[in-house]
Amino acid sequence: MTRVFVDRLITEEDKTLIVGNVIPGLIKEHFPDSLESAMMDPILFGDYMTAAPLDTDVVNLPIYEDCSDYDKVGAKFNSLLADYNEERKEMNLVLFKDALEHLTKIHRIIKFPSGHALLVGFGGSGK
Repeated sequence: MTRVFVDRLITEEDKTLIVGNVIPGLIKEHFPDSLESAMMDPILFGDYMTAAPLDTDVVNLPIYEDCSDYDKVGAKFNSLLADYNEERKEMNLVLFKDALEHLTKIHRIIKFPSGHALLVGFGGSGK
């Protein structure tokens, strides 16, 4: 949750203020039992953890859930990438932590009706 707000802040001071003070203060005030789980890092939510696009016997239900940590998300995306590479021209990707966060955001965006985003990067950066 905090990442959604932090993405829109400009300076490090703003990010530190919001993530370090404002959000934890509001959570303590209104939801005191949920502070630890609400401030977990990383916060990765999606509906792709049960996805199996090549398995026709699996029903891909859109269950939006906490994806836990980078290791589980990385394993899932690497599995999906391996399935993709079997069916199409091989695509070699290195899925580091920031890439996993961006994939999670992009997946969420394109799942929305009329979802769209502008992806910007340097030439040769893999955008």
